[in-house]
Amino acid sequence: MISFDEKNAIFTLTGKGTTYAMGVVDGVLEHRYFGAPIHAGDDLSLFRGEAAGSFEARIPGTVSQNQIFAEAPAYGRGEYREPMLVFRGEEGETTVDLRYVGYRIVRDHKLAGLPTSFGGETLAVTLSDPVRGVSVELFYTVFDDAPVVARSARIKNTGKGKLKILRAFSAALDLPGNGYDLITLYGAWVRERMPERTPIRHGVISVDSTRVSSSATENPFAAVVERTATENAGRAYGLALVYSSSWKISVEGAQNGSTRLLGGISDFAFSKTLSPGETFDTPEAVFAFSPDGLGGLSRAFHDYAREHLMNPAFVKRPRPIVVNNWEATYFDYDYERLYPIIDAAEGTGIDTFVLDDGWFGARNNDSAGLGDWTVNRSKLPEGLTPLIERCHARGLKFGLWFEPEMVNPDSDLYRAHPDWAISCPGYEPLLSRRQLVLDITRPEVR
Repeated sequence: MISFDEKNAIFTLTGKGTTYAMGVVDGVLEHRYFGAPIHAGDDLSLFRGEAAGSFEARIPGTVSQNQIFAEAPAYGRGEYREPMLVFRGEEGETTVDLRYVGYRIVRDHKLAGLPTSFGGETLAVTLSDPVRGVSVELFYTVFDDAPVVARSARIKNTGKGKLKILRAFSAALDLPGNGYDLITLYGAWVRERMPERTPIRHGVISVDSTRVSSSATENPFAAVVERTATENAGRAYGLALVYSSSWKISVEGAQNGSTRLLGGISDFAFSKTLSPGETFDTPEAVFAFSPDGLGGLSRAFHDYAREHLMNPAFVKRPRPIVVNNWEATYFDYDYERLYPIIDAAEGTGIDTFVLDDGWFGARNNDSAGLGDWTVNRSKLPEGLTPLIERCHARGLKFGLWFEPEMVNPDSDLYRAHPDWAISCPGYEPLLSRRQLVLDITRPEVR
């Protein structure tokens, strides 16, 4: 449920077991509270972040940018903590002063070209800086059955010149106090999501991926928990990004004794230029809260993902069991080596047989053939049909392994279209696993 107290200019967002509150002071949208439910009529001004400090830069009124809990902290006008937003004008200037304009309540909110939570109620709050020529619409989606808030932002160039975005995080959350631990999930190939717990001290801690994938090395998740929090007890806040490209999450122990958690698209080597009238949507960042430790936080994210993010057609169906031939045969197979695997799967509960790498092109090892998606007739002279029929006769579905975005230099596709692979002019293409990545942003490649 979303409500707005016009007299006190306070937004209250209520979900299952949570309250998220914001207030407008001197035109600035301030964060007030995120946590266990609070009662109607409670004085939310008590939750306001510290508003002033000696020698702090002030904007008109009583607000000090470097002290308040801002919902959209932006660099360039007295905010020295980690910002959510950084802009640059045509003359190189970075000053921005985002002020509250208005709000609307949205049903079936969707982001352009990005996965979006569904089944909730969305508050859209507009902030604007007419001098810089930029508006930022902040989206907050709450749910009746999950203790989370899904956040994102839409940036629009409202000016007459070009606007460069240097950082466009999805959300920021300021928490009172600094007695927290940070939990992140590091890893490697076949060793993903290893928990690491670190006390949050003054300064900034960041985890990220610059691989253009969410990656196994770091997971786009962070938890900020009470230092004494356990699996079953203690306050726990979590941030998970609904995004599978390069990302960054930062936590700052600030000088005023508060803790800031924020994240979104990685700002490493990032910039996006908007022409007048153009917009840019950030991916969703999902904040969750639990008073019941890490176990409660996990369940909060699980409940949200099942009901409001995953495809409803699959979420409650039993997961199919799949068998493939990779470790049994690697690239060396024919019908007679594959049939016993299919036959052995009959009656075991296995749903699908997947024919793995090696069925296409001149693919006898990993150095050739990737990108040539025609059947390797030297291995399978009658094509895939005999395997498909064998699967169906045994009550199995048939599937194929393939990597449509990749190509070997030793392939017919690459020889015909070497420019389709991502590379930098003047440099030898950099191989990984003896392959290159196709530029699927080009229509002719798709």
